[in-house]
Amino acid sequence: MTSKLLISHRGAFGPGFVSLVASTLLFLSSLSLSVHAQSSGDESRVTIRGGLFDAGHSLSWEGKEGYVYFIQQSEDLQTWEFVKIFDVGEGRQIEKLLSSDGDFMFYRLLYSDDPDSELLSEDYSGSGLSAWQMIQLGYNPFEWTDSTGNRIHDAWEEHFFGVQGLDPDADFDDDEMSNRLEFLLGTNPTVPTTDVIPVSAPVIQGVYATTGTIYIDWEPSLGIHEMRRYFVYRDGSLIDTTRVERTGFTDRISEPGVTHRYEIQAEDLTRQKGEKRMVEASTVLESNIPEPWQVANVGEPYEGQGPGFSSFSEEEGRFVLSSSTEGMVRSFYFVYQPVDGDFSISTRVDSVQATAMWAKAGLAAVEDLTGEGRGVGYALNGTEDAQYFKAATYGGGVGYVTTPDVHTDGWIRIEREGDIWRFSASQDGQNWLVTGEEILELPDSVYVGIGVSNSNRSNFGTGVFSDVRLEINPAVDRVADGDGDGISDFEETEILFSDPEVQDIGAITTVQSLRGIDRVATLGHWAVDGDRLEARDERGWVEYTIDVPEDGIYRLSLALQETANPTNDSFHNFDFSVDGNPLDRVRLRLDPSIPAFAQVITPYLSAGLHTVRVDWENTLTYRRIAILGLTVDSLEDLGWVDHRLQTINGIVTPVDAINESFVSPFLIEGWAKHFSSLTVTGDEAQSYTVAPLPGGYWMAEMDLDAAGAISTAQVSLANGAMSEAVSVSWVPYDLLGSLEKEGTASMNVREGDSILFTLGGLTGTRQGTITITDVAGVEEPVVYSLENEGDVVPHAWNAGGVYQVSGVLDASEGEEALEGLLEVRVFDDRFAGNLTLPVSVAEPWSHPELSFEADVDVDSRLAVTEIAPINGARTFSVGTSSTSPLFLAARLPGEGAVLDTASIAGFRVASSLETSITLADRLPDGTEVIDMPVLVSEVVPGMEIILNIAVSGITFADGSVTKVLTADDFDELGRAYVRFLRSGDASTANCYTMIITLPNGGLQEGGE
Repeated sequence: MTSKLLISHRGAFGPGFVSLVASTLLFLSSLSLSVHAQSSGDESRVTIRGGLFDAGHSLSWEGKEGYVYFIQQSEDLQTWEFVKIFDVGEGRQIEKLLSSDGDFMFYRLLYSDDPDSELLSEDYSGSGLSAWQMIQLGYNPFEWTDSTGNRIHDAWEEHFFGVQGLDPDADFDDDEMSNRLEFLLGTNPTVPTTDVIPVSAPVIQGVYATTGTIYIDWEPSLGIHEMRRYFVYRDGSLIDTTRVERTGFTDRISEPGVTHRYEIQAEDLTRQKGEKRMVEASTVLESNIPEPWQVANVGEPYEGQGPGFSSFSEEEGRFVLSSSTEGMVRSFYFVYQPVDGDFSISTRVDSVQATAMWAKAGLAAVEDLTGEGRGVGYALNGTEDAQYFKAATYGGGVGYVTTPDVHTDGWIRIEREGDIWRFSASQDGQNWLVTGEEILELPDSVYVGIGVSNSNRSNFGTGVFSDVRLEINPAVDRVADGDGDGISDFEETEILFSDPEVQDIGAITTVQSLRGIDRVATLGHWAVDGDRLEARDERGWVEYTIDVPEDGIYRLSLALQETANPTNDSFHNFDFSVDGNPLDRVRLRLDPSIPAFAQVITPYLSAGLHTVRVDWENTLTYRRIAILGLTVDSLEDLGWVDHRLQTINGIVTPVDAINESFVSPFLIEGWAKHFSSLTVTGDEAQSYTVAPLPGGYWMAEMDLDAAGAISTAQVSLANGAMSEAVSVSWVPYDLLGSLEKEGTASMNVREGDSILFTLGGLTGTRQGTITITDVAGVEEPVVYSLENEGDVVPHAWNAGGVYQVSGVLDASEGEEALEGLLEVRVFDDRFAGNLTLPVSVAEPWSHPELSFEADVDVDSRLAVTEIAPINGARTFSVGTSSTSPLFLAARLPGEGAVLDTASIAGFRVASSLETSITLADRLPDGTEVIDMPVLVSEVVPGMEIILNIAVSGITFADGSVTKVLTADDFDELGRAYVRFLRSGDASTANCYTMIITLPNGGLQEGGE
């Protein structure tokens, strides 16, 4: 049986009404109320309760055993679309939270218990299975789930084979149809298909026009055999034949405003042709490239092809560029703006035509438009790989680096910060993952924009772009000194955190000077050269002991010089820590002739001895540095210390009043630049655990006193330099206080939380009971008796679920019994653990125990985007460019208390041009012996780095083409060494691919 119920709501506040017509319930409300409806058929009784929540509407009903429930929404009662959630009735209450940005929205509830009904027999996700089959297998029927990336829905694999991860090219039933083809055609992969399967007509994905070109993009055709090629017809005449991997064609017409009829036809390997797919298209009358964008052909197009074409659609915000050019930076079609100084440019690449493997569509920045100038770029190529590239010399070659996890319909970005060029990718245009960085000195003024090149002499190629954003970043003034205290405003705001408008810093006094050689411990090979300490390895660390005369904050200055560097990359990274606690990273450009100073500010230190450690992170094996010395400076405090402490530390929880809470423990939150410098203690000097939160914040949980006493926690920040008290009263929740409200009150808590309950109106002769019932019926009801005025009872919620709390005040003479209700939702959400992964790589991360209702806070330095669930579990695409742990927090809905935390830590792997390639020997037969170090920023236990030779004529030293590096192959500096043999007749360099694997996918147990 299938039935419908119709519900709607308007805005956040306003009047409501209820109307019942036949078997459809129309519900319009923004107040909390209850409505009961009986539709035709006595087995379909459903109860609907509508109630508000912060972002939309709450819809609940009593689910009948065996029924499946779907929800649809509409703004006009004419066009309906599914809300992509479902539930199965189990004789319990079902509640769904619905959000809407519209002013007016109708909802209707559809439900059935018949697998053959229209509702449950549909395939809503392209899985090849009905909604009923999907649900029986434990999948959301609206979600596409492909956890193994083989382009076959996991549910289809489980339905036919009971496993996931099929080889899409295998043919289980030997009918000459691969598993993927059977999935796409809807045939049974376990039973041979004897029917003749015709070649399908291509499906047109998009038609994009400029003033002189028309670009048609299509989906590959399907058939029992693989496709061989595609035919393109214009106005009935064959004009082109494309290779099978090129599912796109650009027709160069060179005339604006003309219309043509195109037909695309596929042919398989047996020469069987499919039906033609027809589409009409017109070139645009005018390019309409908006100011201040300009157009140029950088370099020369291929001979006989002429200049490129472009167009802009204001309605879609879309640029279309077509050209026949060799390669980005040197020869490409460019829509650009002149830009001075630092900037950020990003775009979504909607399509790149695969005219050749090296066809490109993306971003570029060049010093001139001749095709000879220096520059950088970031683009997708014809195989849907992304590459960033650099032309470092005028008229010289262009170097490329391929980056992972960037695809068509994704975003790419280039940022300039002086001579630093940073490349990033995103799945949503908001959360960015840094995929690479280059150093290149270019003039302050450059040409910046989007471009295409097709690397095909005989055809034009096309790139399609949307959401192009160019932001000019004003140059940072590092000299201005607003308060005239001799310290720049930049240093005051970015390093010291003093007040740049007040002279709050006095005299600067050096309290200790150490020579470079005055180290107390080192890692790596360091040599003594007079007072200098020179690195003989490509990385390492040095420790010094400092002696500060009194409690306070100090400035550390490390004097450094470069001793060897044949590259133009003279930036180095130095990580400082004090007494084992991380402090800051300093990125510094070094010079071989002039000392440079890496400066950091310490935490608030007690007088006496402290250990300062400096880690030098470097991968280029031929770069070397020297440490000249370390000075410790005291900056006279005219108010700057307090300003700094107040800026980098604080408490979010109110401290100027007594906080009240129904729930224990109470969550204290704040922020601290130096996490290790804070403690939280209780009334009886007990120490509360402090946990890190995203963005430098922290939390601590304080147990409350059910007896009514005020609980106080002392928060000590900056090693005791700051202190605040947080006071909290555990107030009882009066269940009878909800009687004045419409509907049932509700509260969200965490597993392990306790609520303090009471009943108003208790007297010695009028008593009451509180009953707590598990709605799912798993736990036995809990009953508390209350006898006297002021009686309270704490109840601990030890299991997740939905509970009904009933408070009954007994009847007394002349007064009826009173009952108050509270619905308590107990969340037991958990992250899957902490995650370690290579930097600049995006990975799916699933959390089977994290509900879809929980809010998730993310450190802004992480690239985290929620994607389709995998095996029904909430899943995120995650990436990091940091080698330090960064945090996420799951919270109760509505940014409530923290349910769990997890960390994501990256580690860096460097090889080839990032380290060095050395010709170690040349054998008599001409074979070259080539050595290459592989460096990791952290040796992760259980990791494997798999190198696979990708070209002929190259092997590893043992003659193999695959080498596996494990954690045991790396020394204490994170170095392992690989030797290649390159035959004398090899025509390529030692080209290889790298795969990094971690035990359990990089997951470790963790979280709070």
